[in-house]
Amino acid sequence: MLLSGLVVLTVCLLALLVWWLQRHQRQNRLESVNRSGELPPLTTSQLPDFSRLQSPVLAPSAPGKHPEPGSHAWQDQVKKLKDSAEYELALVLCQQQFPKAQAFQQAAILLRLQMKQLLERQQDLQPLLVRLYRCAVLADLFRSDAALKPVNPRQALKALAAHDFRYQEVGHRQLKLLSKSDARLLEARWGEPQQHQHAETALGSLWQNLCR
Repeated sequence: MLLSGLVVLTVCLLALLVWWLQRHQRQNRLESVNRSGELPPLTTSQLPDFSRLQSPVLAPSAPGKHPEPGSHAWQDQVKKLKDSAEYELALVLCQQQFPKAQAFQQAAILLRLQMKQLLERQQDLQPLLVRLYRCAVLADLFRSDAALKPVNPRQALKALAAHDFRYQEVGHRQLKLLSKSDARLLEARWGEPQQHQHAETALGSLWQNLCR
């Protein structure tokens, strides 16, 4: 009986050791994830419409679980959804508050959380990276210290809904919403851009017309 108990205990310890090693290796892979390889061009079909002010499509649930589109406490609601890992619903709520700076910031946080999930599952994060970049470009256009400001911000967002923001033209150094890690990831995936400039410079007359 004693020998059998020792065998069982040894097997359990070995299983625990294997689990710990696998978890440790997975964490190391996430920290040093290989970001090599190129992405296809940023085509309009890949870019989500961040400026379309639509209500989220919600599944039936308990009252009060999901945010009301017109709520003034949207930041608290975003936090609750984020804590519940309902990232897409939280993104829709942020989207409804664009072009507020806080809404862009919260959207970037949510997208990074989703990207982290994909890395843990070893899945493709390309679509989320595209969304994060577009969010950063829009945040740059509507920044508080911009020289040109649109007459109607909501209308300007709608006008840019289908616009293809090109990484090679805008770059990332002027996009304050992006972190240093975001910039490194962009360069690893998409290479060094031809130039770095504010988004309104790349848009040229299109943005100027929206700001008249």
